[in-house]
Amino acid sequence: MAGHFFVRLHAVWLYLFAMILSASPTSVRQALHRAVALHQQGQIEKAARIYGEIIRVAPNCAEAHDLLGVTKSLRGLHDDAIAHMRKAQALNHKLPGPKINLPQALLKARRFDEAIVLFRRRLKEDPADERAAVGLAQALLGADRDEEAISAMEAASARFQHSAGFLNERGRLASKLGTNKVAVEDYRQALRLEPNFHAAALNLANALVELRKFDEAKSAFELALRLQPRNLSATIGIASLYRMQQHAQKAMAVARSGLEQFPGEPGLMTLIGRALIDLGHNDEAEQILRQVIAGGAGADVALAALAPIHKFRLGDPVIAQAEKMLADSKGGDKLEERKALYFVKSKIHDDIGDYGKAVAAAIEAKTINPLRNLIADSTAFVRQFLDGTGAAFFASRRLLGSPTDQPVFIIGMPRSGTTLTEQIIASHGMADGAGELTKIPDFRKSLGIFEDRFAPEHIKPADLEQPRIADMAEEFLTALRANRKPDALRITDKLPHNFQNVWLIALLLPNARIIHCKRNAVDVCMSIFLRNFGDGHWYTRDLATLGKFYKLYEEQVAHWKSVCGLKWYDNDYEKLVADPEPNIRAMIDFLGLPWDEKCLSHTKTERSVMTFSRWQVRQPIYQSSVEKWRRYAPYIGPLLKELGVAAT
Repeated sequence: MAGHFFVRLHAVWLYLFAMILSASPTSVRQALHRAVALHQQGQIEKAARIYGEIIRVAPNCAEAHDLLGVTKSLRGLHDDAIAHMRKAQALNHKLPGPKINLPQALLKARRFDEAIVLFRRRLKEDPADERAAVGLAQALLGADRDEEAISAMEAASARFQHSAGFLNERGRLASKLGTNKVAVEDYRQALRLEPNFHAAALNLANALVELRKFDEAKSAFELALRLQPRNLSATIGIASLYRMQQHAQKAMAVARSGLEQFPGEPGLMTLIGRALIDLGHNDEAEQILRQVIAGGAGADVALAALAPIHKFRLGDPVIAQAEKMLADSKGGDKLEERKALYFVKSKIHDDIGDYGKAVAAAIEAKTINPLRNLIADSTAFVRQFLDGTGAAFFASRRLLGSPTDQPVFIIGMPRSGTTLTEQIIASHGMADGAGELTKIPDFRKSLGIFEDRFAPEHIKPADLEQPRIADMAEEFLTALRANRKPDALRITDKLPHNFQNVWLIALLLPNARIIHCKRNAVDVCMSIFLRNFGDGHWYTRDLATLGKFYKLYEEQVAHWKSVCGLKWYDNDYEKLVADPEPNIRAMIDFLGLPWDEKCLSHTKTERSVMTFSRWQVRQPIYQSSVEKWRRYAPYIGPLLKELGVAAT
């Protein structure tokens, strides 16, 4: 199918037929036939050696150049791949393989503009080439020409609407664009056309995970396993799904069962290591992750999992391994893996006290597959939105939502102490923590309201009617209460970015409580910057953008606090760590709960925690992170400028 570089069987016979017509020596034809067979079986290294040998004895064999290029592209050797494919074209311009293999190699090499030209040329020559149609859309998307990518896929849809393979690829494209609801429909249609299409089932499961439809996602993963019982990706998917739902023990059980089928499989072992960290069993996790690192395969992912819980010191053998992995990753197409390794490098330098290099490594990481920059659009939109949601707006709608006072929303910037705050509260016998639920932002998006714009067809907050507000409130409460203490008077949702959604919380749950976690601006920004946040945290792309976003966050929080009418508590991180007990007592009192001594021993509370802070909440409260930013002051000028902070 499109996106893969294995030459289809009909193309293989074209190659062999061309060899016969050219009266090539029998030994060359036989060698090529053997290499193609190995190639089809997935034995890429062996096939590549034979293609290379053919070129050595028959340097003008266009087919061998093309197929050797395919194997090199599969291994991430893009320049060599493209050179061999161009050589094949020069030797035989009628050869069919390079006409699609070359633009696909250019696509993998992220040479999007060149790929676009060749995909279009191929489609002009053969409009029925599905791979070229999909490749063109992928190249346009890679070149940030999203509208053209969508148009190209729509234009191709009429030709390939009954092709399960095309629908699967269209779904993948929709997933890349963040439109997972559209992707789900394409995957489902692909499965209706071809019920045994295991790749579509797996893609469907992953799209449903993104939509937080976990029960449906689990069913799709199970379908993928029925269609292909030894499906490692589906096994890892189910285990990861349990982990996302904070069921670390179930995740480990699935992963350990998978190891019976795939002994020593690094992805499963790394998942077990991560689940152990979630539960606070760091020593056991480190043993497993070190086994993966020592084994080689999957070592980069295991190292990224190990780094947050490991204190690096000069002479640590893991440092040399990390440096080698990073050097080996250059030139390949595994961008996210290389990015993660640069963050490991940053952590190493931070641990050994080389703070300039720690910042430099993080900056280097952020140049790899950089995040979007939405700061201008987001700033304009937020200010427009705040102007339309004043105190009168909330006062007139206080009776529309659910009257319950059970929910507690812990908000703030990431790395501001939200995980610690939830752990303290969840230690109380009459409270529980639900982790980071996405229901509130999902509701906001369903209304067509994004953090940088309204969708073309959207519902303004003022247009929300009582039945819809009530339905959303009940749906949220169902998610909040799932698998929690049945008698809990307070349950927390600690999604930090709900600071953007306080207006919706106030509409749905007017008696909810807000705990706003505050921390020194530069400390929180640097703690964010030195970590590998994903696409949703686009503002972490560079120091200046991060500073601008922080100011925008402050603007929103100040507005909501003054107008929303919710019970509000500012939890000051520096005060909390300097004098824990009185500040914890004040927070518990704000929740309307009697005092519980277990809140002072929160490190002993056994629960799954998945955030970057999951190892820290197992430690006694400490003050070493206060004013830590001064170590980096000489290297973070753009951030300090935006925050209005002097470097001294």
